[in-house]
Amino acid sequence: MTRFLWLKPDAPPSGFREVPKAGMCLSSFTFVMKEGNRSEILLGKYKNVSTWERLTGLDPERVKRHSAGLTIPGSHLKFGEDPRSTGKRVIEEIIQIPVGNYKISEPWAETERWDLDPDPDNDHWDVSFYFNVFLNKEDFVKTPEWYEILGFYDPLELNPSQYARRHEDVIKRWSSVKDKIDRPTMS
Repeated sequence: MTRFLWLKPDAPPSGFREVPKAGMCLSSFTFVMKEGNRSEILLGKYKNVSTWERLTGLDPERVKRHSAGLTIPGSHLKFGEDPRSTGKRVIEEIIQIPVGNYKISEPWAETERWDLDPDPDNDHWDVSFYFNVFLNKEDFVKTPEWYEILGFYDPLELNPSQYARRHEDVIKRWSSVKDKIDRPTMS
C-alpha cells in the first residue's frame, strides 16, 4: 500500500496516525548570493548561545553539537507559519538583512528520508523549502551576535567535514536544483 503524508489520529489507512518515530522536520533554507555571483553563498557558524532556540527551535544541546561546522541560514517552521514567512524571517531576523535590501524567490520544496535504522519505520523525514535570495553586489552582511562567523563561501571549495547538521547534503541537493528555482520575485 502507498503511504501518503496525512498525519491525523483518524487518518485513512493510506495515511499516518502519528509522526514517524525518528521525527519529521519542516524547514526553510535561504541560499543568499550577491547579484552576479552565484558561486558563493552565505554560510555561518553558530555561536554557542541560547538565542538559537528562540530564533530557530534548536535546543542548546544541538547548538553546541553543531557549532563547529558551517550551516545554511535557515529555521524550522513555527507552528502555523507559511514557508514563505519562514524564509523572510530567516533573512530579516536571523541574518538581519533589512526589508527592501534583498530579493527572494518562491520556495522550492525538497523531501529527504534519513535511513537511521534498518527498520524503515524508524527513518527521519525532512520537508525543506529552498529560497534563492539575492543581495546587491555592494551590500555588506554584518555578523549578528548569535553567529561566530557569517560570510560568503564557495560550497564547491569546502570539504563536507566543514559543515554541520548534514548541510553538505542540503548543499548538494540545492546545487542540483538551484537553476530551476524561480528568479526572485518577492522582497
